[in-house]
Amino acid sequence: MPSLQQPTELRVQFAGGTLVGEDRGEWGGSLSVLEGNKQSPRKILSKNILQMFPMHGGIVVITGYLPANEGSIWFYSNAEAHGWSLQKKADLHGYPRVVGKSGDRILLTYGDGVSIMEDFNERQIAALPLLGIHPNSIAQDARSNIYLGMNAFVVRLVSDRKGYSQQWFTQRDCLG
Repeated sequence: MPSLQQPTELRVQFAGGTLVGEDRGEWGGSLSVLEGNKQSPRKILSKNILQMFPMHGGIVVITGYLPANEGSIWFYSNAEAHGWSLQKKADLHGYPRVVGKSGDRILLTYGDGVSIMEDFNERQIAALPLLGIHPNSIAQDARSNIYLGMNAFVVRLVSDRKGYSQQWFTQRDCLG
């Protein structure tokens, strides 16, 4: 049964049609393009598609495979009006468990922490033991503070000159 937190199919419309991403876990996924009035999609990538969103004149595509703890970021664009194409931009720190977007930043959570990607360059901003507490959302506020939502916790990563400090929020009786 598919998880409500991780859709099995994603769609993003763009000037030339629609990108369709599928995540089928161990059975593999794919990225396909429905162009114009064509009825059948054209497959352009055989990877599990975790997230897609418009950004920087194209569409960011994030792939991953959990058993191998791997992930990558791709960019689908019409570079210099020479036609739409897909280009791999970077390998990620591992399998991204939650992905978010804030302006030109991509926010990523892993089992061991949180990273920010800007201009397709990733940097870890916090080492956190997230593997067993299952983050399910990530967001950034106007002050560049980052919030991780989980079943029993909220973690705020407060931006300062030295990096990010952690503030954990939960009910008093939650831990024991």
